[in-house]
Amino acid sequence: MIFVAAALVVATFVWLGQTRDRPAAAHSPSATSTPVVVHDSPLTVVEKPPRATTTPAPPPALGPNRYDGLGRIRGEIIAREGTVLPTDWTLVVEPSPTLVGSERAVRRRLEFHAGEREFEVGDLPLGGYQIRAEAAGLNCTPVDASLIKGSEDVFATVLLRPSGFIDGYVLASNGAPADGVPVVLEAADTQLRTRTHADANGKYLFTNVLDGNYKLYIGSPDSPLVPPGDILFIAPSLRFRELKLPPTGALVVYSRTETGAPVPRVSISGFGVPKGSLTAETGDNGIVRVPFLLPGEYRIEGLSDEMHRGRANATVTADVDTEVVVHLRAP
Repeated sequence: MIFVAAALVVATFVWLGQTRDRPAAAHSPSATSTPVVVHDSPLTVVEKPPRATTTPAPPPALGPNRYDGLGRIRGEIIAREGTVLPTDWTLVVEPSPTLVGSERAVRRRLEFHAGEREFEVGDLPLGGYQIRAEAAGLNCTPVDASLIKGSEDVFATVLLRPSGFIDGYVLASNGAPADGVPVVLEAADTQLRTRTHADANGKYLFTNVLDGNYKLYIGSPDSPLVPPGDILFIAPSLRFRELKLPPTGALVVYSRTETGAPVPRVSISGFGVPKGSLTAETGDNGIVRVPFLLPGEYRIEGLSDEMHRGRANATVTADVDTEVVVHLRAP
């Protein structure tokens, strides 16, 4: 019995100790708040509708009638530092090669001879224009101008710049300088030709060359000695590549009367087969040497100031001077 009582006492102390160590339940105010709702599926995301936009109507200048009407181009001409403005110059207003509406533009040329520096061109159909100036020995930077409704009055500044030069060297087939060989520079847009000759060093020089595209011919452009060269020139200068000629020969032409007397200042011309051409004039002694001719058979004609004519045939051989006599007769 004593052991049973002791066990009961021990059990009582153990129970009382566990009860003291257990924390009391804290009073939470949330116990009385609204319970949180848990959704079975994600909430739907509500997006704002896009802001409504409208494309504004084009201004009248961009409408279908933008080129209806007339306009004018005003402006001034200036020169790069160190360039003297000319007294005589020409203003060129023409369709632009790049602007929209150029098909409606017209061409106008105005001449100035009193050193004017300002210009005005009126009554121009609306369209795309290019404005430039022409003056001897000077380049010009073209200016584009678009005349449309709302911009019928345009101001342009035209700049003049110095021209430049093109040079180069020509050698004969043996490597020696091609002294006296004709050299021709042809402008691609106007076909205007400028002629010179290579000097004793084989050098040629073209001065006062304006910006643009050119063809360079050695010999006659109708029958050049070498394929023509294409040049895009922009001032101030350009040296063309060195050129070497194929083997050539020469004709020594004598202009004579039917009795054999010399006839001075006779125009000589001719063509060769398969290729070649010549133009020359006999001197006071009735003789002229024509070098740099391609080998072949030549038909030659002479014409004097009195309209006396004569014809002859000759064979040109490389590296040989061939003599030929042209007898002139009255018509």
